[in-house]
Amino acid sequence: MTVAAYSLTASRLILLTIIVCIVRDPKQHTELHAVLRCYLAAVIAELLWRRSCRRSPHGGSFARWRHLALPAFALCDVLMSRYGVVRAGLDISAAVPGGGLRDSIHHIVLLVLSSRFTSNLFLWALCHRAIYMVPAQLAVVYHHWRANADNCAATVLAAPSAVARTHTVARALAGLQLGGLPNELLHRSLTPAEECHTVLAWQQLMFGLALPLLAQLSIESRLWVQHQAERRQRRLPPERSRLAWLYHAVHSMADLDILHAVVLGLLLSAVLHLLAIAVSVER
Repeated sequence: MTVAAYSLTASRLILLTIIVCIVRDPKQHTELHAVLRCYLAAVIAELLWRRSCRRSPHGGSFARWRHLALPAFALCDVLMSRYGVVRAGLDISAAVPGGGLRDSIHHIVLLVLSSRFTSNLFLWALCHRAIYMVPAQLAVVYHHWRANADNCAATVLAAPSAVARTHTVARALAGLQLGGLPNELLHRSLTPAEECHTVLAWQQLMFGLALPLLAQLSIESRLWVQHQAERRQRRLPPERSRLAWLYHAVHSMADLDILHAVVLGLLLSAVLHLLAIAVSVER
């Protein structure tokens, strides 16, 4: 699948997600519905712009300026978090009963949806360059994090059975440390609310920011190295970029064996878990 196909699929998934939110969220959330309609209009406009340039040479204006749509998408996503899109959905969700594998899976799904890192993945899948994507994603993740306290206070996540399951997940995340990062935060006994905040924040940092960024940089670094090789074949001077050092560093990581990749992955998870605790504990 090409970059254009990934980007088109992402736009369509965002469109579908917005429509689902408009249909499911209670109508009394007027501000949220206004934001959703604005987001819907922005996505439709982007799709129409994309379609109008489909037959233009080299993608037309859309290929040159499509990154201008990213701030609009990110702003709408930020406003969705600010006006409680997750809390609105949690308030109409049924509480998870006592035990059982099915109920545990249901609770994990609620935690995943409450973190909203999937909205970050949709934005990453639009395949904009990292230099444009990182500021937008940081703003989105920050507002996801700010909504964690309100989301964790929802009845479906604050019920005793839900708190117990969240505690189990939080303990599993604590196992990522493997005793390797000495910090007083790791020895602090977290409250149920702080555990919920930590679980959501770790997902947002790990799956909404860090891993997609590494994937994006990996793609860009391969394209950069390939482009430089083509210039050498044509006896042209190498193209310069402020990110050249980063592309070379990321590209060199492709030669890591599985063991080193696993170790680095665990280290990244541990560092992000510590950061998630730091932003989640009450001062």
